[in-house]
Amino acid sequence: MRIEFRQLRSFLAVAEEKSFRRAAERIFLTQPALSQQIAALEQALEVKLFEREARGVRLTTAGEAFREGASRTLRALDEASVAARSAAGLADRKLTLGYTEYLNLPFVAPAIRALLAEFPNLRFERLELASPRQAEALPSHGIDLGIGYLRGELPESLDFTPLVSGRWLIVLPPEHPLARQDSVSVAALRGERIVLFARLINPQLHDAVLGLMRAHGLEPNLIETTQTSAGPKLVREGLGLFWVMSYVLGTVPEGLVARPLALPEDTQITIGALSRKGETSLPAQRLLALLKEQARTVYPDRG
Repeated sequence: MRIEFRQLRSFLAVAEEKSFRRAAERIFLTQPALSQQIAALEQALEVKLFEREARGVRLTTAGEAFREGASRTLRALDEASVAARSAAGLADRKLTLGYTEYLNLPFVAPAIRALLAEFPNLRFERLELASPRQAEALPSHGIDLGIGYLRGELPESLDFTPLVSGRWLIVLPPEHPLARQDSVSVAALRGERIVLFARLINPQLHDAVLGLMRAHGLEPNLIETTQTSAGPKLVREGLGLFWVMSYVLGTVPEGLVARPLALPEDTQITIGALSRKGETSLPAQRLLALLKEQARTVYPDRG
């Protein structure tokens, strides 16, 4: 019987999250890869560990029995690793990334997976932080790298590495009169309810968007959301039109259309990596390089 430590970590993630999807997101695996690891573990043990339910999964009796031993084994492994590295005079490596899930950037997870493959013992943490908070957390080492948008001047102690630039879009039903236009002026949205990212996602950028609306004579009538996926859903339900950045939207949702907003070039938004000047952490340097590499792969014509 052969059991791998990565299978134990995957098993515990599913047991804690009670969902293959959430567990896969948490440990930066694709859902099929996670399912394969659990299947291999069940085959090695010759028992079924999970039962599928309408809203996720639950541990079987065998799974409950296995959970305690798996946790104990991984704790012992982690303690032994720390002891060995300490005896060898090596500091325990940790990297904390500041990010906001609303950005929905498809190149972030592949970059993190590649990093963890190169640094299997790295302690990695991802914090939900809006861009301005990232700029505050970096100098004090609250985080080691941030991904976001920063409005205004960059603090002298920080570097900003552009990753991707995009333009504002409006997502609407194909039967909407504005869908017949190649681009949509902000003034043409007068009288429409607008679905927009919540202010807590990025207060500076949110206020800048409201300023754009008012500058074009549009008094905002908003539905705010913290989830990218909620925007198209609200449009389909007839509750508003979705104002969104092109790289956040990604592929235009089925049954809807997206039109660029007729705005000047300087209203484009660049998302990038925030880091400390002269950063010496090898994992942070490597993640920055991987983010640039993955962004070029996903968006070869942008950035």
